Amino acid sequence: MSKQPAIYLSALQVQNACNATGIIQSFARDVLKIREDMAAREESQATEFVNKHPVIVLYVHQLSFLMGQPGVSDEVYHPAYTICEERSKDLT
Repeated sequence: MSKQPAIYLSALQVQNACNATGIIQSFARDVLKIREDMAAREESQATEFVNKHPVIVLYVHQLSFLMGQPGVSDEVYHPAYTICEERSKDLT
C-alpha cells in the first residue's frame, strides 16, 4: 500500500464530489503515485496491486455512483474506506 497520505485523503474527499472531470483528473494523478509505490513489486503482482488498491476502489465507486451505476460492493468499499481514513490521518 502507498505510504503517501495525500492520496488517501483525496480518495475520501472524492466521495462527496459531483464533477466527473475533476474526479478523473485527481484519479490520474493518484494512480501515478500508486504506480511509484509498485515499482519495487514483482511485475506479476503489479496489476493486482493497483486494481485492488483502496484509493482506486473509492474513486471507482464514486464515478460509478455519478453514472447511476451500482459501484463496488459494500464488502469491498467499507474496508477500503477504513484504510483510507487511517492512512490519511498522517496529514492531520
